[in-house]
Amino acid sequence: MKLTVFLVLVLLSFSCFALNADVPIVEVRPPVLKYSIFSTLADVYAANVTAVESRSEFYRDASDQEEAYYAFLLDSYGSFSDRMKKDLETIITRVGPWRLMNIVTPLDDEAEIREITRKAASIFNFHSLTATFALRKLLPAFYDGHFKEFFESNAPLYVSRAEEMTKIASELQNPFSFIEEISGIRLGDYDCIFYYSFQRLGAYGFRTGNSRISTIQHGVDSFEKLYATPFHEYSHELFQTFTNTGEFKDLAEELKSDSGFYSYWDSRPDLKNSYSLRMFCKENLVEGFAQFLYERFYRKPSGRDIYYYDVEFYEFLREIEFDADEISLKEASFKFFRSVLEETK
Repeated sequence: MKLTVFLVLVLLSFSCFALNADVPIVEVRPPVLKYSIFSTLADVYAANVTAVESRSEFYRDASDQEEAYYAFLLDSYGSFSDRMKKDLETIITRVGPWRLMNIVTPLDDEAEIREITRKAASIFNFHSLTATFALRKLLPAFYDGHFKEFFESNAPLYVSRAEEMTKIASELQNPFSFIEEISGIRLGDYDCIFYYSFQRLGAYGFRTGNSRISTIQHGVDSFEKLYATPFHEYSHELFQTFTNTGEFKDLAEELKSDSGFYSYWDSRPDLKNSYSLRMFCKENLVEGFAQFLYERFYRKPSGRDIYYYDVEFYEFLREIEFDADEISLKEASFKFFRSVLEETK
């Protein structure tokens, strides 16, 4: 009841921003359970299993709130039974957080754990019976034993920040329309909804109805940070218009000859669990383009350096003065990776 009342009040507080349904809106919302529980479980797994050293290093300069979150990740996993640890591994490696979050996207923002578990488990009937059982056991146990208290204590801290960011966004161009404008790829008019997560690193993007959804990191607290992550998440669909083709798959195979790039992906379990090599090639392009969008929008570099070739692709787009009227995003992407292959011969 406490959680439901909190979420209902939050949603009512944002209703004023959606009065004109004909104008695509940008709205920032506090964390909701249907997304936060899965993104946090993904962080639990990364911090304790696949990226122990890198996450420890990443949180060394953390704020007090970030340190508390990291401690929660470690303490939660430390108290998991062997069965819970195995169930978590099954869920993350066989299904993954994005698929879980995507399947629960149609649920109301005030959806509670029983409804979330039931909805998420419905997808597993077609993928893995083992994963179905793992989710039905782990999700309620993690929520009751760990996450419920953490969520109810921390989610309200984002309400005023979400309101402030929504007001800022109301004076800015819709990020999805800006992406279309720069990319030259038209996908339609959409509301843009951002949900805060407790994560310091990582985000997820979804689509439902006439809305494009992106989670944003907990530290987004200013105009300069607001669109950085959505520029990445919303750009995925642009690149999917050509990265699912046989031509791009062949290109990804050729990039295996780039030993530095291939070993960077192949030696990191956190990356291999999340992306095939082809998808990792796409991820570098998406992030590089997001950095290009950031500079065009904010008139300054993003300063981000996340993957292997993201900064290089961003610099390539700057160098050719990317203009969708002159060269398509697909052509620019292939031209970039062809130049990489030439340099690594």
